[in-house]
Amino acid sequence: MSEISSGSPLTGDLNVESLTPADIEAVVALERQCFSSPWDEVLYTAALGRPFFRLWGIKPAGVLAGYVSVYHLGAELEIINIAVNPNQRRQGVGGALLRHVRAEARASSAERIILEVCDNGIGMTGEERERCMDPFFTTKPVGEGTGLGLSILYGIVKDFRGHVEIETE
Repeated sequence: MSEISSGSPLTGDLNVESLTPADIEAVVALERQCFSSPWDEVLYTAALGRPFFRLWGIKPAGVLAGYVSVYHLGAELEIINIAVNPNQRRQGVGGALLRHVRAEARASSAERIILEVCDNGIGMTGEERERCMDPFFTTKPVGEGTGLGLSILYGIVKDFRGHVEIETE
């Protein structure tokens, strides 16, 4: 399996395509880079055989730069995972994948798209939870974060007429 080198720009269109069992090894390798509990080849092979599971990716020059996996259940599209090669994150791959999911939702008359994000962090206090979407709010030491990540996410979700719920323990 070849990899896109660090800093190599993506060229041409970011065409989203359906992935097949032949792509599973690359999907799992990318998951291992991005997630602490990745799916393995067996789970993806089983899921691809189901009519309600979709797996789309972007493969410039035949190399997987990112993918999104989705369950299509009735009036909903539920995004299970979205991963982008860490070296290509600022080159539009994630946005292209999410635009494709949105187009698929419209084409299939899905009423909503669900994106659930989980982490294994230490959680937030009540005050942190209340302020976490505020621009420039951060719990990190000075110089280690801008405090814009969740604020930007909130703006994007609102632009799509969505909402954000945060649960913390």
